[in-house]
Amino acid sequence: MRFSKPPPVGQVDIANVVLYKSGTTLAVVDTGGTVEFTAYLDAAAAQLAPYEEVLLVTSHGHADHVGNNAWVDTLGVPVTHLMSAHDIAAMRDGSKSTSTSTSLSGVAVTHRQRIRPSN
Repeated sequence: MRFSKPPPVGQVDIANVVLYKSGTTLAVVDTGGTVEFTAYLDAAAAQLAPYEEVLLVTSHGHADHVGNNAWVDTLGVPVTHLMSAHDIAAMRDGSKSTSTSTSLSGVAVTHRQRIRPSN
């Protein structure tokens, strides 16, 4: 998606974000890091509406990828949030180079164990 107006000077968000709709699910991969970026998330989500649920996938716990995670709660539909167990632990205790304050707020974290195929 391209926007006709770039972010204001000094308010650029550097993270990659993907919104993709499949059936009735809006998949969101990462959410960016600045509050100002939520206007772009809103515009993209509106173009993909309607949807009945959101699947938020956090690629890793750096602030520029999780800073707007609570934004998904503004969409008014159930949210499932997937991220690695390693990043969940690091974000909770703040011991790693991850976002430490609001990155887990507003979403119910659902841990799914990845099963590796046997050789």
